[in-house]
Amino acid sequence: MFSAFTNALNKISDVNQARVVAAVCEELVLESVEDAQLIISELYHRVVRDGGDCFFQKYVCIFKALREGHPDLFEAAPFPTTWACCEQLLSSLLEQEARHFLNDIDQGQRNRCIALSIMRLFGHLSLQGLCDHQPLIRELLDPTPTGMRATCRKGISLHSLLAPYHWRHAHEVEFQLECACTLLEVIGPTWPVADPGGFKVWCVKRLTRLHTRKDTEPTTTRGHILIHNFLELDWVAERRIDPSDGKPYTLREMMKFYAGNYLPQEIEEYFMSSCVGIGEVVPRSAFPQYGRRTNRRRRRQR
Repeated sequence: MFSAFTNALNKISDVNQARVVAAVCEELVLESVEDAQLIISELYHRVVRDGGDCFFQKYVCIFKALREGHPDLFEAAPFPTTWACCEQLLSSLLEQEARHFLNDIDQGQRNRCIALSIMRLFGHLSLQGLCDHQPLIRELLDPTPTGMRATCRKGISLHSLLAPYHWRHAHEVEFQLECACTLLEVIGPTWPVADPGGFKVWCVKRLTRLHTRKDTEPTTTRGHILIHNFLELDWVAERRIDPSDGKPYTLREMMKFYAGNYLPQEIEEYFMSSCVGIGEVVPRSAFPQYGRRTNRRRRRQR
């Protein structure tokens, strides 16, 4: 029965996607929750063996069609939404997929490859509305137990005394950060740009805090590089409204535009002091250099 599902994963492409999805839904007859679990298991193994996510979206399309045809069966076989469940899944896949890795790849690197593939799969599942992994991302970026959060002055002192007992190892922090960033890279670009109180803003603030080492939890140099590269992505970087045309730009975009007219320090100062964040309401009089920069920009556009 499952050969039809495997063949569909092998054959699907941009050209025949609709036909392959229809064929597999017609051929496969799922009768129990165990059948649904086997389909999910095969999906896990396929994404791990493929590595890259060029076909992940198409695999998810097949899975979505099967789930819509058998909602009750797949509802009883959910995807993991906590890190503890994810670790169990990764440990199982690491054991089952050992023969597909080269001998010179150590266990840590194998676990990383598997984890990142699974995170990309979870991202595409979230895009299709098949699961919600925001709780998982929150746990990866801020694993502090709810009871450990400070709510008063005494709580802050108590938190500082007890927090070291809940710290993760630096390499564990790095691994979980990479998983969170990989998942965010898939689902993040679909989030609205202007969402002051949204989940995107929370993620960026949390990663910024980790990157500036304001958090007491340690991480590795590679972990900080991962965060830095993530925060430099176009959809992640902070956008501020340039008063010369009223449009939002990132600092990198503004640096590129004004490069021939101003020094980098001047552009950065202008970005931080004169440009306002999206959603902020500031009168035009708050921009003393409005006219000069407007004229300069107009000259460049000519």
